[in-house]
Amino acid sequence: TEVFASPRPDFTFHAGDIVVVVGTDEGVAGISQILVSG
Repeated sequence: TEVFASPRPDFTFHAGDIVVVVGTDEGVAGISQILVSG
């Protein structure tokens, strides 16, 4: 198991990866949209 805190913008997620997001409601919503839409 590897942990990537604050991955770079070119980081690629793979099926089965676990993502933990900590931040403001606005920031978490933004990350959610990026992960859903790409």
